[in-house]
Amino acid sequence: FILERAPGETFPFRLAGTRICENFGSEFRGRDFLDLAGEADRNEVLHHLDEIAERGAVGIFEALARTGDGREVTFEIVILPLFHSRDEVSRFLGAASPLDPPAWLGSERLIPVGIPRARILWPDGRPHAVIKRAHHQAPFLPAMAGARIVRFDRRQFRVLEGGRKKH
Repeated sequence: FILERAPGETFPFRLAGTRICENFGSEFRGRDFLDLAGEADRNEVLHHLDEIAERGAVGIFEALARTGDGREVTFEIVILPLFHSRDEVSRFLGAASPLDPPAWLGSERLIPVGIPRARILWPDGRPHAVIKRAHHQAPFLPAMAGARIVRFDRRQFRVLEGGRKKH
């Protein structure tokens, strides 16, 4: 999925994959991510999303959902910062997977209950500001020297070499 960082402390889904929508039995596009948290967890989740956006962190969340008859399932959600068009995080890339998928998952509508667990991971083991004075993306600075720019249509992508070692 892709979240947008919108005004008014909202984080609407810009895009949600078919599997997420099937698992919950509803469309997620346009829905606020914070609605998954519920009132009790909302402030903590909002704080973590701000940390992801402002300091280049990675967020790991556990979201609880249940069916109308009370059966529960827990999802693990990972959220990463995306630089969209400016030198700030305005989008997030995320993935959600059930931790222990029951056989009935996808056949009944799920109601989000809350996000009881949330934690932040730092890519290099420590927090830092995402944007430095020189307008560089701090979490990615060490690898930027070897990155190449690929242009396609009106878009451009920064490609970092990696993957399997050549033997």
